[in-house]
Amino acid sequence: MCTAFLCYTTNATELIGKLADDRFKGTSFVRLSDNTVIPDYVRFNENQQPEINMLEGWLKSNAGLPAECGLKLISTEPDQMGMVHYRYHQTYRGVELIHTMYIAHTKNGKLISANGFMTNKFPKSMSPVLSEQTALAKAKENIGAKIYKWELASEEAFIKREQGDAKATFFPTGKLVLAASSQKINEAFELAYEFDVYAHEPMQRYYIYVDAKTGNIIEKLDRIHHGNSNATCVTAYSGTQTITTDSTAVNNFRLRETGRGLGIETYNMLKGTSYGAAVDFTDTDNYWNNVNANKDQYACDAHLATEKTYDFFLTTMEETVLIMQVLSY
Repeated sequence: MCTAFLCYTTNATELIGKLADDRFKGTSFVRLSDNTVIPDYVRFNENQQPEINMLEGWLKSNAGLPAECGLKLISTEPDQMGMVHYRYHQTYRGVELIHTMYIAHTKNGKLISANGFMTNKFPKSMSPVLSEQTALAKAKENIGAKIYKWELASEEAFIKREQGDAKATFFPTGKLVLAASSQKINEAFELAYEFDVYAHEPMQRYYIYVDAKTGNIIEKLDRIHHGNSNATCVTAYSGTQTITTDSTAVNNFRLRETGRGLGIETYNMLKGTSYGAAVDFTDTDNYWNNVNANKDQYACDAHLATEKTYDFFLTTMEETVLIMQVLSY
């Protein structure tokens, strides 16, 4: 449903013009999701753009950010068009929330727009039940490695030498954060211990989040990633093309890549309908000519088409932004 000023989509409500300004002072466009009261996109009126240092106060006064919350600056990124982009994590009672991100887009110190995800769902108690030691034991139990880096004297000597710090160690210390599974980001965050666990055998490294009350593993993020590689594929409809794949070993490649957006991954559903049963398409020499009875050759078409589609919209958006910048002068 869409009127001249108010649009509804499946998961979001868009407020335009006066409707936006009436509800969120000084804005010309606001998008709201069903999952949090804090807008996931805000564009400010040209003559009412706040200073960047006023963002947190504006969010608390106008956009539903709870008083006990704050913004922790993660990075500042200038671009070629004279804009500066500020990335923040949300905090609650001084504790950082993983999986939250709010990005402020500025010109000459003024807020043009802001977007991202912050929550208003927090645990009732901010006191841990488990000790850090018990939580680490839960993390190690989940990973199940035979040997960890800090258990080897040679590895401990290496990190001390590499960092120039006699106190440096691979031994993980627990940091209290608020965490939610990336699959359940819209549910309440829980108090958790964050550990950076580096296993030697088998080789693994994770940020792992252990619920500070129950010991359950909330999230486990892999810190060891594979490298993108240029591949040649023989497609069914577009001839021989160059695509990007993921090199997991010298003689093993799969139809994944991390260079575009949040990544492009093409899976084999094995003629079924269950996502959970899907597996990677793989190749040993990165020359993809997989014509067979299962028609696996079409996987290259799908992977190539997704890459080209991403590139098209990225280029179109960049050109549109550049035109808008030129017209603004």
